[in-house]
Amino acid sequence: MRCLLGASHPTVKSIIIIIMHGADESYQELQAYAAARSESDGLPFIAPYDDPYTIAGQGTIGDEILRQIGGNVDALDAVFVPIGGGGLIAGIAAYLKALKPSIKVRRRVHFVGCVF
Repeated sequence: MRCLLGASHPTVKSIIIIIMHGADESYQELQAYAAARSESDGLPFIAPYDDPYTIAGQGTIGDEILRQIGGNVDALDAVFVPIGGGGLIAGIAAYLKALKPSIKVRRRVHFVGCVF
């Protein structure tokens, strides 16, 4: 499995092969490169945030949030989600809003820490 990330991406996971490509390229340039590379290598291209299956998978986090509060969706008024490409927040929002349309799903660009 190969995962193409920009050279400035902060996360490297040991279970995948990372091909670093262009520190200063935009996401659109990197996505075009990744799509071309997957085509030439005969591998599927899986978009990191705008693929319906990716978004559906991220929606399972909404289910996990509900499990953490005992499954009572009425006890939940808002959820704050870290945002990068948008797949995570799209999936969580789709799942939770299907159960409770009035719930607020808000984006947070940076998390410094959490207090519990």
